[in-house]
Amino acid sequence: MNKSSNDSRGGQDGITRMMTTLPAWDSAVEAVSIRVASAEIRDRVKNIQNLYIGARGPMVVDVVASRRRRYETHVEGRIIPVYKENARDLSLQALADHGPTGVTLWAGESRTMVELAQFILGFAENQDDEQTIANFASQSVDAEIRAKAIGIRGIGPVLYEYLRLLSGVDTLKADSRVREALGNLGIPEENFSDEGILKICISLASDCGATLLEIDQALWNR
Repeated sequence: MNKSSNDSRGGQDGITRMMTTLPAWDSAVEAVSIRVASAEIRDRVKNIQNLYIGARGPMVVDVVASRRRRYETHVEGRIIPVYKENARDLSLQALADHGPTGVTLWAGESRTMVELAQFILGFAENQDDEQTIANFASQSVDAEIRAKAIGIRGIGPVLYEYLRLLSGVDTLKADSRVREALGNLGIPEENFSDEGILKICISLASDCGATLLEIDQALWNR
């Protein structure tokens, strides 16, 4: 029998709460808390918050290109440097107008980058990209805005949260690397949707006394 989406979410919320009662939970909280407190993670949190200030076009390229690629070698190591070298400028408007110049991408990704840049520009009040990003970030929790963004082909819930993260929102990118880290901590991540993984990480952040961004970096960089 098919359950409604609300029933499914409610059931998964209950399972998510049950995670905190498992023996593995306390050891996971201890391990992640130690990681969060490290100088490496503090530095990474600071760096990622400043990564794309003044370069929001490359930020959008990063978000879209990070799907199903090895980040360090392919996105950070190749795609972003090539885009920065070839772009007319690094603004959102330049990406929206000209696309990701000079970058080799998979079919459809260029259009996704353009559409995502156009979507973010819908929050512009002037030509200041940082103000535009701040406007987007402050409104990004809205369900209609979220639905519009993930309606862009190639942008799902995980990449939307990554976009929010790079825009300054305290959130987490529940990608395969985060899932693997949770699995290594004894959390049965394979039983959860992307939304469920985010909720598990919210509980983890609460029990660790950490932000979601700190949890993101602690799980992703291990």
